[in-house]
Amino acid sequence: MARFIFRCTQKSCKHVYARDYSAKRVPMGYGRVTYRFERITDDARIFTPSNDSWCPACGLLSGVSKRVEGVKTDHQCDARCTNAKGHMCECSCGGKNHGASYLICEPVLTNVLS
Repeated sequence: MARFIFRCTQKSCKHVYARDYSAKRVPMGYGRVTYRFERITDDARIFTPSNDSWCPACGLLSGVSKRVEGVKTDHQCDARCTNAKGHMCECSCGGKNHGASYLICEPVLTNVLS
């Protein structure tokens, strides 16, 4: 699982939000591997951080996202980590809790037949 923190680029908005994505291993040949980050919705739509950057506050394309990079240290994880807006984490969680207060709870989409 990888967390990306987004920042809306609209001057009137500047909203900060975060989303979690699954890491999918993709072989590149010659023993090289890369990872594709994706989020699959209940209605089977696939989103990556580059095409999932619509701001939930203003509804416009935000365009700026960074993956949270974590380094485990002896520093205790606290509100400075969970409320962080940057992409670097240096505490005991190693990035697991970084920006958690900005996570978007995705609505559960169900198909209703009438």
